[in-house]
Amino acid sequence: MIRKFLRCKGLLPQNDKNQMHDPSPLLPPSVDPTIVEQFCKLFHPGPTPADMPLCWKEPMSHLWNIAVIQLLTTKFKRNVKSLKTDRNLPAHREDGEDFVMKSIQNKLDRWRAELMSGFLCVDRHPHLTQAELAEQVTQKKWKKLATSRRNERKRNVLSFK
Repeated sequence: MIRKFLRCKGLLPQNDKNQMHDPSPLLPPSVDPTIVEQFCKLFHPGPTPADMPLCWKEPMSHLWNIAVIQLLTTKFKRNVKSLKTDRNLPAHREDGEDFVMKSIQNKLDRWRAELMSGFLCVDRHPHLTQAELAEQVTQKKWKKLATSRRNERKRNVLSFK
């Protein structure tokens, strides 16, 4: 549900998890860095429910991004209540941490890391053509997927012992 919500907000890609992402990295709309700077100096009120773009260049632990994640968490919880589903989401983890907020933060952080690694690949190989770059990024993603599946198989084998 959280992944679907973030896709509707345009913060995660629309394609299926099993499909490979577009090899050319494009950041989703981001907030203007001067606004973020003013927010940190307390000269700007911050994100609003109507306008809450993330600052993709900063980590999800940045003050601006935390404010956006809090707004997203509130909006998500309202959506879940309005759906009146019988799914019970845990309100808090054992350590008192907000489950929905932490899940949103983790999903956005993983997506940001993937985008940033794509940009690093582009920066490291400026001489490559778009097709060569796409091939290199696609191979890297397939290798990552194979490693992930191998680790999953190891976990499943160990859990049966």
